[in-house]
Amino acid sequence: MPERDLAVDVVFAPCAGEAFVRHLSLPPGSCVRDAIVRSGLEAAHPEAAWQQSGNLGIFGRVVRPEQCLRDGDQVEVYRALTLTPMQARRLRAARH
Repeated sequence: MPERDLAVDVVFAPCAGEAFVRHLSLPPGSCVRDAIVRSGLEAAHPEAAWQQSGNLGIFGRVVRPEQCLRDGDQVEVYRALTLTPMQARRLRAARH
């Protein structure tokens, strides 16, 4: 009996309130890189720096592009921080 395809989502939030979401069906043995390429993310959002270390995750856990996928996984592409957490705290404190 042949293995069934994997149902996988690829998500990216280019800015607050906006989301790129693609539902994919991939063959068994596919990896995170395969899902991103197949989703069309690079063409739609060239600013998504998914190839940089630490910018990919599955359900909030950082993974590498060669990580094998499982059925139901949600591949998340993280955008770069505009402020460090320390800078954000200082700005909040200055406002109060």
